Amino acid sequence: MKKGIIVPTLADAINYIARPGTKAGNNFIDQNLPAINFEIDRLIYAEESNPKQIEQMLDVLSTYDSLGKAEKEFKKLKKYYSKKHPENAKKYDK
Repeated sequence: MKKGIIVPTLADAINYIARPGTKAGNNFIDQNLPAINFEIDRLIYAEESNPKQIEQMLDVLSTYDSLGKAEKEFKKLKKYYSKKHPENAKKYDK
């Protein structure tokens, strides 16, 4: 069995690989926006209501939104989350 880092979610993978603010990190985000959008659409389509899973992605997107990346994606997921958990979503208001 190989030893290594286990990455349970796309949000964790992005956070681990991208290193916000670095050139490699910014390139990673730009190259992986389609995968990020796919994950957001999957959460919405599956009507995911697990706050932990949604908040992991929102936390990552919030980091990149502050760097001028993934703003549209952050707003899309936050809008969905606001419908599912309005009180929890308030912490993502700017």
